[in-house]
Amino acid sequence: MNRNNIFIVAACLILAACGGNNKSREANKFQDPAIVRICDLADRREGDSLIVFLGDSSARLRYEAALACASVQDSAAIQPLLRLLRDNDLIVRAAAAYALGQTPGVSPDSLISALLLETDNTTRTNLFEAIGKRAMVPFSLPGYSISRNVVSPSVFMFLDSIKVRTEADLMGYGKAMYWLNYQGMTDPDLMNRMPYILQYAVGESKLYLANAMIRHRAPVWFANNKDYIMNWLPAEKAAEVRIAIMNMIGAIGDDDARKVLLSRAISDSEDPRVRISAAMNLGRCENIVVDDLQPIISSTEPHLAQICVEGLSAGLPHEQATRLVELCKTAGVPVRAAALRILAKVAREEALTQIKSEIESSSASVYDQSFFIRAMGSCLGNEA
Repeated sequence: MNRNNIFIVAACLILAACGGNNKSREANKFQDPAIVRICDLADRREGDSLIVFLGDSSARLRYEAALACASVQDSAAIQPLLRLLRDNDLIVRAAAAYALGQTPGVSPDSLISALLLETDNTTRTNLFEAIGKRAMVPFSLPGYSISRNVVSPSVFMFLDSIKVRTEADLMGYGKAMYWLNYQGMTDPDLMNRMPYILQYAVGESKLYLANAMIRHRAPVWFANNKDYIMNWLPAEKAAEVRIAIMNMIGAIGDDDARKVLLSRAISDSEDPRVRISAAMNLGRCENIVVDDLQPIISSTEPHLAQICVEGLSAGLPHEQATRLVELCKTAGVPVRAAALRILAKVAREEALTQIKSEIESSSASVYDQSFFIRAMGSCLGNEA
């Protein structure tokens, strides 16, 4: 290669490096002083100053300001954010919808009105979730000072009647129901619509809908829908969704549920994550027979055994708790310690004696001892 060619190659490399640096600078949004200012206002929780940027001529700054408002959660930003739901820029509308869901005091009716007019999928999903987050309103009977939060009637009618078919709407519906159940909704009517909604879900939305269902706090709903749930399990191909179904079966909690969970927990053909979920939910079932758990406790997967034993935290009768400790004698330290914590609930002194013996064992490392010290905390009424 002659000298001229060397100079040409060197020049190209220098130009390429300079171009890469320029792209890097362009990609770094914090090169923009206005964005730095928005972040600083958010950190200082100065909502009034932050709201000014919601009306900026730059869509990028309106977007960043809306996201910052989601963090600050200042009710003074509600009206400016509602106006942004009519913004020409899609990402601004999506950010405003998310921020409104994060902000206390937002009327769910205004969110419903916006969703009915919205065409952008991301914004619709965010509006659905915001409706779920802001759906609960205080309710009290005349003459009574005690009130409780209930689902807004307008939200109930909306979620009970809206037609959801697109993946975005199905995902949004799942997010809305998740937050309703998270906040303590016990009304079965909206939950009764979930199997109907699920028949249209084929992608990620199915997982959101399933996760919404397991947040429901009324066990009777799962018992009443036992046949549907049990038939859903063998037909479901997605492991992530089967994990959620294990929780639903745990909520059913009868003998049939126990048998299904046990078979899934010890099945070599099942996804390991599903097996763990099944083992974890066994403790929610009635009439647990500890000997039935032996295949799990003696398995080559110590984490599975630990999860299963720790899932029995609701307690066992003395005879069953003692038998559990016997079965775990040859298991790993975390499993043995977990079994002694279960025993401590019904036989404190008996468990304490065995825990002290484990701690004093010459073969117990400091790491191993930490599990038994935690178990001792259970005996003394103080979870260590």
